[in-house]
Amino acid sequence: MDELNVQTLMTLLPQVFLPEQARGIAAVINFDLAGDGGGEWTVTIRDQSCTAEAGKSTSPDLSLAAKAHDILDIFSGRLDPTRALLFGKLRMTGDMRLAMRLAELFDTHDPRLRQWKK
Repeated sequence: MDELNVQTLMTLLPQVFLPEQARGIAAVINFDLAGDGGGEWTVTIRDQSCTAEAGKSTSPDLSLAAKAHDILDIFSGRLDPTRALLFGKLRMTGDMRLAMRLAELFDTHDPRLRQWKK
């Protein structure tokens, strides 16, 4: 597998999604990622399924903003999301309850997410 980048991460998110953890969740999440390889992405969780597509939703339930390499660190397990928030590496607006559950909705131990090299 190639080295993990934002586009690959967004392609992998639906594959590492844990539908059994998403009962009752219907959410649209914007990712605004700055820096090399960044961009705007929308992840939609509905009916225990997940999709990711380039672009930004006009009515997200949660918006996350970070540098591209920081979001890759979070999803590859190198950066704790709480620490990222505390140190200003991750900013979020919207449904904080959803934000707190986000980590349990994806298998961040999947080896495909460990391909990120700084």
